Amino acid sequence: MFLSMNVIQDPRMALTTMAYDGVFERFPHLRVATIESASGWVAEWIDRLDYRFSYMGHTSQMKRPASEYFARNIWISADPQERTLPYMIKLVGDDKFFIGSDYPHAEGFTEPIARARAALATLPEVSVSKILGENAARFFGI
Repeated sequence: MFLSMNVIQDPRMALTTMAYDGVFERFPHLRVATIESASGWVAEWIDRLDYRFSYMGHTSQMKRPASEYFARNIWISADPQERTLPYMIKLVGDDKFFIGSDYPHAEGFTEPIARARAALATLPEVSVSKILGENAARFFGI
């Protein structure tokens, strides 16, 4: 359980390191997608790193707030039945999230589209369309 609950730390640490060490500055066209990490951490991560940047930015290779790197370089692959996704969409927008599933999955992510639609039922259809396909197509250039 400890390992399972800390999986979301991996993308947070990796993205923080990439931002802080200037990777997104050196490679402004780099596109990064998190995989199998849920999405409930995204708004808190952006808020916390933007706050830190407001008084520490000059001490690193990070030249802009994390929210700008998120808008330009980062996409989040959410789980099909993730209940926090609608909240993240309301906080940070619907352009950077898509559903990821490697069906059949050990956790039982069967019928990923139907489960995702149910989890996203409170969002407008335009957001659902982005999350279920358009954003992934844009990320992968297809």
